[in-house]
Amino acid sequence: MKKKNFILTLCLGSNLLAFPLLSPAGTPTGDCDRHCLKAIALQVLTSMKEHNSESLPLARSYLLTENGTPVSPVMSTLWRTVTDFKPLGPGQEAIDPATGQIVVITEVREGDSPSVFYGRLKVEDRHLTELELYISRSKGESGQLFAPHELDNLPQAWRYEVPAKDKAGREELTRVAYSVFDKSYGNPPGSKSCELVEMGGRVIEDPDALKLITQADAPDLSHRATEGGVSVPCTVSDRPEDKQARVVVDVQQGVAASFGIVPGVVFPSFITPGLESTFVPADSSAGWKRLPADIHDPNGTPRQSRHKHGDLPYVPVLKTMPASMQTVEVVKFYGGKIEGVQRYMHMQPVGSGSVWNIDTTGK
Repeated sequence: MKKKNFILTLCLGSNLLAFPLLSPAGTPTGDCDRHCLKAIALQVLTSMKEHNSESLPLARSYLLTENGTPVSPVMSTLWRTVTDFKPLGPGQEAIDPATGQIVVITEVREGDSPSVFYGRLKVEDRHLTELELYISRSKGESGQLFAPHELDNLPQAWRYEVPAKDKAGREELTRVAYSVFDKSYGNPPGSKSCELVEMGGRVIEDPDALKLITQADAPDLSHRATEGGVSVPCTVSDRPEDKQARVVVDVQQGVAASFGIVPGVVFPSFITPGLESTFVPADSSAGWKRLPADIHDPNGTPRQSRHKHGDLPYVPVLKTMPASMQTVEVVKFYGGKIEGVQRYMHMQPVGSGSVWNIDTTGK
């Protein structure tokens, strides 16, 4: 069975129920428009590159996390190690002036090493009050897939300028955003051409493996054939939940971003040569277990020869272990359908929660 990239079965929902019209991160925040928010985001990235946290326009009281951990900029790894970043291209930002928020995604470099950086900023009176920042440096941190070099070549939907007649209103787009981590909102329809991107790269799957993993949805894959397998559908019904997710909606671009954290399991994976592992959300682990036994342990099977480890007469197999995954899902929605999905992830210890779900008012 061939496989290029493994899909995390975490997708969208929408039985359009009641929801808050503004993100939990706050209320309208002044006169910082799209240009202002993007300029501040670039100022943050530049300050990292220059290792100069003193240039940040921080509010008197602010919140900042790096990979989920509270920290001040001067003590942050990002302001010590980032040496460059790529300009933001199509599909790499979601800007919401109504709540003073912007989401950015880009490739950064730490010397010669490329990484995927993503985060959410909140601005009040042109000062930063919230910085929720993540950097994934490897497949191990993202759970399986890692392709920062492909970020500047996202599918066509992310370069499409949505005409006014096809744009969703703020209310509809906010429903789509909350549906990502809340099954009670149902499942917005995905277009047949919608492509799933994880950590910058298109997700390509072996068709037989995909059918086993997503049995409940029985996807029609006939139109998804591509080099190395089939492109993975953007929406499935089986997905984990985080009903405290934070959302940012960009009405102008038809983009919604949702930040959540989900429990899961790290399994050994022997689909491609080498000793690999993959994170699977807990609600979706049954699909992974349906794969052939030699995917989980190649010892004593014809697959064993593909996974030699030094001079050992056997293939070492990582034991299954629980974990959590911080996940950001960014959706392109227009014409009443999901036309593109990007997913960015950073592995967390088992049982992890989010400081962003704690009331810090006045503290």
